[in-house]
Amino acid sequence: MAEHDSTTKRCPFCAEEILIEAKKCRHCGEFLDKENHKNELLWKILAMAGSLLLVIAPFAPFISAPIFGRVTLFQQGKGDGVVLIAVALIAGLFSMFGRYGFLWVSGAVGLFEIGNLLSFFYRRLPDAIESYKHQTRDNVFGSIGNITLSNVDPDWGAMVLVLGTLATVGVAVSVAMARRTLALAGKVGIGLLLFAVAYQTVIFFFPYLVYWPSLLGRDR
Repeated sequence: MAEHDSTTKRCPFCAEEILIEAKKCRHCGEFLDKENHKNELLWKILAMAGSLLLVIAPFAPFISAPIFGRVTLFQQGKGDGVVLIAVALIAGLFSMFGRYGFLWVSGAVGLFEIGNLLSFFYRRLPDAIESYKHQTRDNVFGSIGNITLSNVDPDWGAMVLVLGTLATVGVAVSVAMARRTLALAGKVGIGLLLFAVAYQTVIFFFPYLVYWPSLLGRDR
């Protein structure tokens, strides 16, 4: 076996040759000093916890309302929660092996769902209440529906979603800043995040655009 050069050593993570003064392996990107090992452990714990919360969130009650009960993101396998569960599981699996790039993707989906929740309570729900009041102004039973709509609230599943998203995005940003690199999954995640923000912004200012698929269908 060939002896090592006195100016190099083997990386304990990937066994490649690196300079003996190196603090980070140029091959695998792992940090070699104890302080950064502590950061790595913290990243892994937060990434796993955030991914777990994002897996739980779709099954938890997201919105609660009198009469209608509680609504989840999973919706018996037909809701957006299915996508969130899938990407969170993948992100958690990669995080177990110290690969945090896919957290950008799960974080972007989490932020998208948070945007949907805010849009529902600050735009769609008030519009629905006003529309209902207008349509039932001469109906003696209209107050029942008005009370129901006025008591729609976010449930504890929304907090689980927020905490999981914050942990996931926080780790993704911290790792990117520390390693000064963005993997392909990170770039995809940033693209999805920008798309989600742009979509929510456009829909907020032009709410009628949510009906464009049905309008196109009518033209055929």
